Amino acid sequence: MKLNTFKIVQLGCWVTSVALILLAITKTPPVKEKPDAVLELLGLLSVASVAANEAYDNWVKKFCAANVLAVGYVKNALEPMVEGLIKKYPEGIKTVYVLLPSGIAAVSNISVQASLHQAGFSRSHEQVPVTTRNRQEMEIAIIRHLQDGRECYFDVPNTLSSLEALIDYKLQKKANSKGEGERQKLEQKYLRLFRYELEHLLRERQLEQYVTVIDHTSKIVTSAGDRK
Repeated sequence: MKLNTFKIVQLGCWVTSVALILLAITKTPPVKEKPDAVLELLGLLSVASVAANEAYDNWVKKFCAANVLAVGYVKNALEPMVEGLIKKYPEGIKTVYVLLPSGIAAVSNISVQASLHQAGFSRSHEQVPVTTRNRQEMEIAIIRHLQDGRECYFDVPNTLSSLEALIDYKLQKKANSKGEGERQKLEQKYLRLFRYELEHLLRERQLEQYVTVIDHTSKIVTSAGDRK
């Protein structure tokens, strides 16, 4: 079940409840004729809304490792990185592209380098001043398109690779595991939840104007270099 499904169910229950309440207040037929039925329906809608909320909470808890990784990535890497770039370039910074590929294996350095090469980018690194407990500088990749020279910042949350061990553990616990197909399904759920939480945090911390999340390096080619 997709994340938005839970929210759609809750919204539908809420809108229907409000409509019924308004009809009851205005004593609009047939509500006027069967008020008990309206109260019963409102009760059912309330139960459905609570159930959807609990199902959503359980779904998140089941895959909370991805949420934790997203929070750590933003707090310990992405946010200080962007703050450091703004401090270094107060006149404006290039877009920071964060790659979230379709599979966990694709976050490896070899896979990322191959993907960048295929999209026509070279990669170098730049030191950025940061104010964290453990360091005063961070290294960020800067990629340059080989044909037109457009540049942007680039990062991959390598922390996602830690999910492989968790997926292995879950598959071992499942007696009826279907092998590779089940693995891919779990990967997609974790990656989807990681992206959902990441984009939520970017909005919450007002970083979305600086950071763009992509699922393939080919998507950088069409929009990179908008701030040079």
